[in-house]
Amino acid sequence: MRSLGIGFAYLMVYSSPIQVVIILWGLWIISTSDYTFLGLSSKEFLYENLLILHDFAYSLFWGSEIWKAYLDFWYQFPLIIMVSLKLAISTWLGLWLLKKLK
Repeated sequence: MRSLGIGFAYLMVYSSPIQVVIILWGLWIISTSDYTFLGLSSKEFLYENLLILHDFAYSLFWGSEIWKAYLDFWYQFPLIIMVSLKLAISTWLGLWLLKKLK
C-alpha cells in the first residue's frame, strides 16, 4: 500500500510540468485571439485544441447524463484559474505524500 501511495505522489508531482505547459498554452491563446482571461473555459480549450481528450472524457460517462452534467459544471470555469488550482493542489499534495510516506 505504501508503494502505491508513493507512486501516486510521484504521478502528481510529475504531472506538474504538463499543467504548466497547459497554462502557458492558454495564456498564448488568450494573447493571440479574442478570448479573455475569464472567457476561455476549459471546455472550449479542450474542444478546440485537444478534441481527443475532450471526447475521451465524455465517452467515460456515455450512459449517464448526470455525470455529463458534472463534467459540464467543472468545464465551464476559466481554464487558467482551474489549471492553476489543480497545479497548486496536486503539487502540494504530491510533495506532502512523499514527505509522509518516505
